[in-house]
Amino acid sequence: MYDPTEEDFYYWHQTSGEVQWERPENYKLAADDAMMSSVIKIQSMYRAKHAKTYVAGKAEEKKAAVTEGWAEVADAAAGCNYFWNKTTGEAVWELPEGVDPSTVERLEGTEFTVSNTEKLRDILRTARCVHIILRHDGYNIMTE
Repeated sequence: MYDPTEEDFYYWHQTSGEVQWERPENYKLAADDAMMSSVIKIQSMYRAKHAKTYVAGKAEEKKAAVTEGWAEVADAAAGCNYFWNKTTGEAVWELPEGVDPSTVERLEGTEFTVSNTEKLRDILRTARCVHIILRHDGYNIMTE
């Protein structure tokens, strides 16, 4: 066992509960025992195979989440469309690769108000390119 406060290993006997810092006389390292070494290798291979299967499943779930739930939003204020994923909340200008355009829902954009509209107009007048993402009723609305 490892004690982080002492930054050292100690030995604990499961049956007796005895604890000591020095290595016991009859203590065997698994790596020194041929049978235990084989068992550890087999266990490691099993765990690696299980982990690969698990990760592959998670990758498929993530891929499905990225390619599903997209909507095309026509933003009247910006005069252009953007794509918004209702599942992840991601908003992008181009439809992500791998997304079937026939599955994309079409939504009308939401007009927005800003408390300080003069400041917003000044920013838009002087900037070459501005991307603004606003939160509206729990959804991200992107405009340019």
